Amino acid sequence: MLLQRVRRPQAAAAAAAAAWLFLGAAMRMLPAVAAASTTPEVSGVPIETRDGWRISGLYHPPRRRLPVVLLIHGAESGKGEWGAFSPMLWKKGFGTMAIDLRGHGESKAGPRGREDFRSALDRRRAWTSATEDLRAAIREIRRLAPASPVGMIGASIGANLAAAVYQEDRRIAWMALLSPGVEYRGVRLARPSRGPVAVAASPDDAYAFASARALAAQSPHVEFIKGSGGHGVQMFADARFESRMLAWIVGASKISARSAKSGREPGPSTATTRR
Repeated sequence: MLLQRVRRPQAAAAAAAAAWLFLGAAMRMLPAVAAASTTPEVSGVPIETRDGWRISGLYHPPRRRLPVVLLIHGAESGKGEWGAFSPMLWKKGFGTMAIDLRGHGESKAGPRGREDFRSALDRRRAWTSATEDLRAAIREIRRLAPASPVGMIGASIGANLAAAVYQEDRRIAWMALLSPGVEYRGVRLARPSRGPVAVAASPDDAYAFASARALAAQSPHVEFIKGSGGHGVQMFADARFESRMLAWIVGASKISARSAKSGREPGPSTATTRR
C-alpha cells in the first residue's frame, strides 16, 4: 500500500523530526565497537566458509579501482581492533573488509554449533583452519568489488594466517604483517616468495621483533618497518608509525598496479624501506 503524500509543510517537518529522533535513538543502541568503526558506507557481510563456519565481516567499498584491504585480527580479539585504522585507509580511497575469525566476536556459528575460539581452535589445536576464513573473505571481496585488487594486513597470529594465504593466492596484490611470530599456536610464519610485503614490530615486543627482522633478512621481497612500541595494532598509537605504514601501503599498491599492467611481478625492491 502506497503512503499518501503529506500536503502541509508543518506535518512534513514534524514527521522528519520524529524520524531523526528515532534514528538517533537506534544508533545509540548499537554496540560501542560498531559505532566507532562504521560509517554510512560500512555494511555487515555474512561470509560462508567451505568448512561450515559463518564468518562476520564489515565491508567498506573502495573508490574507483583501488584495493580492498582484508584486515585480520589477532587471537582473542576481533574486527573491532581495526576501528581506528580503517578510517585512515578510507581517506586514501581504499576499501576494507574486517572479519571476526572463527570462534571470535560474531563468528561463533560453526559446523558443530555455537563455539568460541577456545573450544574450536585452542582445544583442537586447529588454528591453521582459520585460513579458510581468509579465503572465504577474499572470495566475497572479489564478488563485491571485482575490479579491485585485494591487499591484506594481519596482526599477531592474523599476520601468520595472512602469510600462509598470500603464498597460495598470487592474485593478492600486497601484504603487511604486524608483529608476526615464527610460530603462534601452531601456525608457522611462511616466508614470502614475492612482494610487495611489509613486516613491522617494536623492539619492546622481543619475540615478534626478532621474528620480523629474521623474515626481512631471509627474503628480498620483505620491507621492515620499525614500530615504537606495542604489539599488533597497538603500534598505530604512534602517529609516525601509522603514517609510515599508510605511505608503504599507497606505494605498494601503485607498484602492484604497474606490475599488473605490465604482466610482471614486482621485483625485490618494492617500496621505501624504513629500518
